[in-house]
Amino acid sequence: WELSGDAMLYSGLPITITTFNFNGTTNSAQENDDNVERANQYIPMKIVHRTTQDWFGTDPSAVPCRKQQTVTNSLGAACAYGQPGGPTLADQFGNDRVGTERAPGYRQIDLSAFKTFQTVKGQMVKFRIDAFNAFNLASYAPPRPDIDSAQFGQIHNTLSPPRQIQLSVVYQF
Repeated sequence: WELSGDAMLYSGLPITITTFNFNGTTNSAQENDDNVERANQYIPMKIVHRTTQDWFGTDPSAVPCRKQQTVTNSLGAACAYGQPGGPTLADQFGNDRVGTERAPGYRQIDLSAFKTFQTVKGQMVKFRIDAFNAFNLASYAPPRPDIDSAQFGQIHNTLSPPRQIQLSVVYQF
């Protein structure tokens, strides 16, 4: 028997925290979307108790500041991100750097096993089994980065395909 395999493993890609463009500025975080701009970052986000429903964690710093707030969120604790400008300052750009947070990493391992059996007069049968995403690892899509969304920090999709197995038999004569 012969075994073969390959693995695709990489860390999470950068995420830029964004906000809806309420005041018409053009500090666009996405090239083709003029309604989205970078948010203000007040402090580094502290990530604790991370899940797919709270990718940025449950720490109070992961709750975005709302429009009327500047540095404290609804829990009275310091928040990491908020809308640029605040309630009295209009037409200001967000100060968040591009790619300050990270999306989930990606993992996929493919395996193959194959063998050739000799039959009569130089004929042979080749048997092969391939398993794509052999361990059925779930690699999650990036979370929602828009602080104005009720789904901020939630992950709703996977990037990796489900496990797929294929068998093949070839008869050579």
